[in-house]
Amino acid sequence: MLAESASYFPLFWLALLTGQNQKDLAKRGDFTIDRAAAIKLGEKHLPFMVSIFPQVALFEQYGQSLLALLSKKRGKVICIDIGELLPHPGDEFFKGMPKLDTAIKTLKNQKDDFTLEVPEREFHNPFIGTTDAIAARTFQSTAEMLLFVCSITEREFKKAKRDTLGDYVVGTLSE
Repeated sequence: MLAESASYFPLFWLALLTGQNQKDLAKRGDFTIDRAAAIKLGEKHLPFMVSIFPQVALFEQYGQSLLALLSKKRGKVICIDIGELLPHPGDEFFKGMPKLDTAIKTLKNQKDDFTLEVPEREFHNPFIGTTDAIAARTFQSTAEMLLFVCSITEREFKKAKRDTLGDYVVGTLSE
């Protein structure tokens, strides 16, 4: 294991998935990726990610740490398993919200001006049998959308200390 994360998807891992088929991204949570290709994709997308997260002074250093770790390994492939972090298909709560495939497409195209308005909608809670309104949500930046897709709140991200920011960017690295 190179890196792990229990409750969110580290931001820079998104760059490693930009070579995946868009249809696979919409329905799968585990990916096997050629290690050399993943390194190239990481190198390609790191400058863009640094530019959309200027508040993280060490974003580039964190990303380079993961790429260096990948370079040291001898295996031909890496595996990324995020199945537990993806919303279940048909989950009304996430209807209209950006998903993994949106994030990857935005990164692949290096689109720094992502915006999206998700209207108010209703959510049927099957556990208690109620229908609740979910407030409208506006995504005003690519960074905001990527944080949402990675299950990182903006508030947590802004308040994070250096070590936690590193985890948000690349996960907990293990040699």
